[in-house]
Amino acid sequence: MSDARPAIQDAPPGGALALLARGLLADLSETAPDLTGAVVVLPNLHAASALARALCAETGRSLLLPKMTTLAIWAAEWPVPAKCVPDVVREAAVFAALRSRQWFDSSDLWQLAGELTALFDELTRFDVTLPSDVDEFERQLEMAYQARAGEAMQFEARLVTELWNALSRPRDGAIDSIAAYQLQLARIAEEAACPLYAIGMPELIPAERAFFEAYARRAPVKVYRVAADLAGASASARFLAAVWSPPAGDKPVLRDRAAVFSRDWPQSPIEEGVHLYGAPSLEHEARAVDVQVRSWLNEGHDRIAVVALDRLVARRARALLERARVLTHDETGWTFSTTSASTVLMRWLDALTSGFYHEELLDLVKSPFMFSGWEQRREAVFVLERAIRTHSVVAGLDACRNALTASDGADPRLANELLDRLQRAASILRRDKRRSLHEWMSLLFGSLAALSVDEGLKGDLAGLQLLERLHSLVRDLAGSEDRFAFAEWRRWLDRQLELAEFRDSGVASPVIFTQLSLTRLREFDAVVLTGCDANHLPGNDRGSVFFNQSVRSQLGLPTRERQLAQVVDDLSGLLSRCGRVLVRLSRSSCGAFS
Repeated sequence: MSDARPAIQDAPPGGALALLARGLLADLSETAPDLTGAVVVLPNLHAASALARALCAETGRSLLLPKMTTLAIWAAEWPVPAKCVPDVVREAAVFAALRSRQWFDSSDLWQLAGELTALFDELTRFDVTLPSDVDEFERQLEMAYQARAGEAMQFEARLVTELWNALSRPRDGAIDSIAAYQLQLARIAEEAACPLYAIGMPELIPAERAFFEAYARRAPVKVYRVAADLAGASASARFLAAVWSPPAGDKPVLRDRAAVFSRDWPQSPIEEGVHLYGAPSLEHEARAVDVQVRSWLNEGHDRIAVVALDRLVARRARALLERARVLTHDETGWTFSTTSASTVLMRWLDALTSGFYHEELLDLVKSPFMFSGWEQRREAVFVLERAIRTHSVVAGLDACRNALTASDGADPRLANELLDRLQRAASILRRDKRRSLHEWMSLLFGSLAALSVDEGLKGDLAGLQLLERLHSLVRDLAGSEDRFAFAEWRRWLDRQLELAEFRDSGVASPVIFTQLSLTRLREFDAVVLTGCDANHLPGNDRGSVFFNQSVRSQLGLPTRERQLAQVVDDLSGLLSRCGRVLVRLSRSSCGAFS
């Protein structure tokens, strides 16, 4: 083992991958065109194809490419010699701990449990250890807040310290996902045997920095740090770096800064490539994206990105493009709660909760996912709805049966069979006692099978991904012992559907809808940025209910300033690498640019 350290090399945004390609080919000249003996760590796998093109462009021939991966994906390939507690189980334990202490309103506990779990993950990720003594932590908060401890500060210190100490102790040698990731990186470094290259990495956590250091002691490591203010960078990259770099000392007003920049840059390097469009409404914004993308396609561009800073605009623009028969590849995804596949799930639980209120009952049985394979479903639903509306049924399956009996003309047998199926499914998902999340999910699957909803979902791409997500939750929750009432489980499930995302990966298209963070190192012929206004850029600071920025800084946790710096790096890098950019913003934001 040597005391070598990673070699650091700066690279301009527009030519970073080309520089890496030349360096990698020079280092592996003895084995070329076989480059499989090296590993390249990228910020995302989307950049792998761009690196492959850069390597082939340097040689003009086919190559056996190196292993291209991300740190997270690479680490996941290595098993850990310990049981890993899934995040959903840890969050459930935090919820149970909060519930037992009765410090907060029960309707807010899942959100709060999620906040605390994320905070504890950050503390672990950045190697922060909280004082075990509440009084000591209070004094630390006083210094950070620059105020004497009051009841609110004392409560915050007690809450975080008590739960941290109670839940950070491993049970039966089990570890959380962050600790598992750290162990996986350590194992990779221990087995290091091939040269490692990394490029365009966001800010590293301590375990990642230690990984590169440990790996370098066994095999060569070269890290390419993308910097826009290099002498070799393009004029646009250096211009953006100058514009967006934080000014030293007191921040001058925008007008004074603009005057200084105009002396240094009498002709803007981005004037020809970047165009602004101020739209008066969401519909105008979406139509502008639609028209511009189709215009670029007609010009022959085959790598077009729509960066969805405003996801509502992006979704509307995608609908307009698909109406014009332009298929798109969507990397942004959308939450399962917005899909029709999850709607049937929520309607089923709503109907159960309301005692089969007539409107919720009819919405449920009209879903195309219900009673899959039953050819008489439409007829049964028609007869049931007519009976409900004729006899003004308010709620209840028995009331629906009575209405069918009292109805004249139509044969009620199919409608009664429909009600029987609902009754059997309801008897499976009983709400009579507290159960573990695993038990609730198992009962949910049983009820969905009784309604043939599971078979219906399998025929839909979003439905299939929803089932996979629900099955994944069932597997993760196998070790969860805390028990919850039906209403608590229902709020938990709603939260899971809000957090999980559906992605349609079955479409290959020259038009890609993506996120700003996923554009790192990628090159496009043309780009549309939606939502470049104060509401979406640099993004809303949702923050945490715990610890202000001063406390986070003192503890060593990421602050808002560091997050903004990453957004600036991503945006300036994208603008530097792409020749044509349309920046879409609301008209109310255009004053600063007029």
